[in-house]
Formats: sequence, structure tokens, C-alpha cells
Amino acid sequence: MMVVLFCGQSSYPRNDSATANRYRALAEMTAELGYEIIFVNRHPPLRQDESRNFNADFPVINSSGKFRFEGWLTRQLRRIFAVFFESAKIMRIAKNNSVKIINIYTQFALDLPFYYLISRLIGAKCVVHVTENRSQLSHRKALGKINDLLYDLFATSLFSRFITISSVLKEMVLANGKEVLVVSIPPVFRFEVMKSIPAMVGERPYFAYCASSAYEEVIWFVIQAYNSMENVEADLVLVINGSLSTRIEAACRANSRITLRSNVEYGQLLSLYKGALALLIPLRNTPQDIARYPQKITEYLASGRPIISTRFGEVGRHFAHQKTALLAQDYDVAQFAALMDFALSQPAMLDEIAKKGYQLGMQLFDSHAQSRILKLAFQ
Repeated sequence: MMVVLFCGQSSYPRNDSATANRYRALAEMTAELGYEIIFVNRHPPLRQDESRNFNADFPVINSSGKFRFEGWLTRQLRRIFAVFFESAKIMRIAKNNSVKIINIYTQFALDLPFYYLISRLIGAKCVVHVTENRSQLSHRKALGKINDLLYDLFATSLFSRFITISSVLKEMVLANGKEVLVVSIPPVFRFEVMKSIPAMVGERPYFAYCASSAYEEVIWFVIQAYNSMENVEADLVLVINGSLSTRIEAACRANSRITLRSNVEYGQLLSLYKGALALLIPLRNTPQDIARYPQKITEYLASGRPIISTRFGEVGRHFAHQKTALLAQDYDVAQFAALMDFALSQPAMLDEIAKKGYQLGMQLFDSHAQSRILKLAFQ
């Protein structure tokens, strides 16, 4: 049987990040195509006290130990030697198996020539996953920007097979002029998983928004929109991972109807989605947001609850206002607040939007529906 390696910053078998969940879904799709899957983690994804919370459905090889050490010096030493450990592990796999593909998801530019060299040594093809317009990431600092420029340079000069998350990113890769194979696969999720998840039941209806603290501007936008609503009969639940600024924490303390949560176990997070009145995911009219396609959109839709977003990027391309979603014309606090008020005042219409959004999700974002497209990247 042909083997496909999933390498880079996969975080597998964790399930608390968008990257990990996308990579997991793509692995399930790859297995459906008849390939054997092996995850090769450069760095340990698990902390020892959390290891029992994660189940691996595929073989996992951790190049530098199963668990992550908390000490800074130990982690840095591991990073130095992990490259050598990983190359030895991959060579050993290739010696005993026919490795067809090395899937690469990484944010670090220097990983790209490493995997390119390894693929040439073992006679495998490489597929690079592109989920961000890296040159347009607004929160990146000087070293990050240098990394992103090198990333684009290495990706376009060394590789000829790509999987992108949006049509905008596909066009960006094709625009380099080099003859390449690019397959666009939107956010994917196994919708059937949601059937066994109970909906969270609260005393009051609530809106939910989930994000990384790196998107502080958008978190602030959501809080402002919620505070601008005319109807105060619904709460707001924010699930934010990462360190928050003092203004975000102060705004949450100032309104008792806002609940701030972090490090929510994945099953509980899906339950929270399923019990929400509506799920919020505003996208900005920026090159970064127009190119991206947030992974949580597919989880939102699989929950059977409607999304409230803006018309930019892939969301504007795939969804229709008041049919499959509620979409603001602009990234505007007043417009977004009005849609949240609408959701509270029109329950019957909201349920119909949720139903049609779910049906659209099954067609576009269910992992079973995208498996055939994925096969093109492996030819």
C-alpha cells in the first residue's frame, strides 16, 4: 500500500486548533482514497498532563519525544536536534514502505528546503498546503515578515504541487507563472461527528465566537457589535485562545452578559456551537481575510446553526444573505449588530437559514464530498 506522510506543524493528535483539525480531516479523506497515513511530528504536540484527552486514529511518530517539555532551554535544544531525528525517522519509514507523498503544512520557511531534500532522497512527491496569504498577515513583526518572504520564495521555486484553502490563494499560486498543479479544498469536517454531540443548553440564548487572540481587532469588533445591539435578550460567549489585551478583558468584565472562555475541550466546543442561537465570524475587507477561509466555518455549519458574517472573500462567494447565512455588506459594527438583532427577532427565518446553511455545508465542506478533489493532488 502506498504511504502518505503528514509532516510539519500538524499538532496531531491534538484537536484544539484549526490547523490540527484541517490536517486531521485531510488525513481521513486520504485514507478514504486507499492510502496508508503516517503522521511525523517534528515537535511533540502533547503536554504530558493532557495526553489522555487526545486519541490518534492514525500512526504517529514523534521525532523528538512524545511529550512537550515546559522548560524553554529544553525546548530550544529539542528544536535544534529535531531536524536530524525527523530525517532519520522518515528515511526509516521509506526503507520499509513505498512513500508516495509528503504532505507539508508549516509556517516556517526553512522547513521547505528540508522537506524538498528529503523527498528527493526517498523518491517521494511533495504537496505544500497553503492556508494563508503569508505576505499579508497584519500581526507579523520584522523577523516574521522575513520568514514569510522566504516562505513564498522557497515554495514557488522548489515545489510544483499545492493544496490551497481558497480560490484566491489558488490564483495567487498560479500567478507565479510556473507550471504547477494546484487543488483548492475549502475547510473540511466530517459532518456525521456532530450527530453524537449534544447541544449545550443555557438559560438564555447566546451568540458564540471562537478565535485566536492574534485576531484582537476582530474580537474587539464582535464585542462592539454585541454592545450595540438594541435587544439584550441574548448573551455572548467568546472562546479565545491566547493572551488577551487589557482592553478586551476590561470590556468583558464590564458586561455581565459576555462570557469569556479559553482552552475549551473540543467536544465541549462543538456542543457550544450546536447550542448557539447563531455563530459569529466577521471577515474584514483586507487581502489577508479575502484570501483565508476559516476552518471553524465548516464546524459552525456542521452544528446546524446559522453563521453571521460579512460578504468578503470565499464567504461572499459561497453564501447568500438571508438564504444560507446572514451577511453584512461591510465590516461595520452597526450593520453587524443589526444582523444579530435580526437573528433574535426572526426565529423561524433563522431556523430556515440554518437548515439551508447545513445543506450547503454538506455539499461543499463535508470531508466525504471533497475526497475526489484531493485525489488530483496525488496523481
